[in-house]
Amino acid sequence: MRLSRASLYALHALCFLARHRTRDPVSTRAIAAATGISVVFLLKALKPCVDRQLLASATGPRGGYRLARPAARISVLQVVEAVDGPLHAELAYQGGPATSHVDRALSRLVGDATRKLRQTLASCTLARIAGKPSGMKR
Repeated sequence: MRLSRASLYALHALCFLARHRTRDPVSTRAIAAATGISVVFLLKALKPCVDRQLLASATGPRGGYRLARPAARISVLQVVEAVDGPLHAELAYQGGPATSHVDRALSRLVGDATRKLRQTLASCTLARIAGKPSGMKR
């Protein structure tokens, strides 16, 4: 599995928001400056998070983004899948009848690994990777 640049950007931005101490929206420029991510890429990475209701956005001069719920209730898996789509692994090549037994065994192995990876990412919250104690409010 390889996380896309967009999902990494989204994770960095959401972790920044998790550590932010106000409930007011934080501007895209402020997030970009704090994370070192360009505004253009940041906007592309954050839109799917708004669409999946991980982030709330506000427009206007005091607009920006804030977490839609506490960081302890947003998993890394939710962010990755919001940006990259469903997490899955598959074999790049599956041969003909001579290798079908091997293909089936490898396919099961890859499926098991994917399930474990999904469980691991689902059990890890933004609060945890942001270094924010779980009892803190947004």
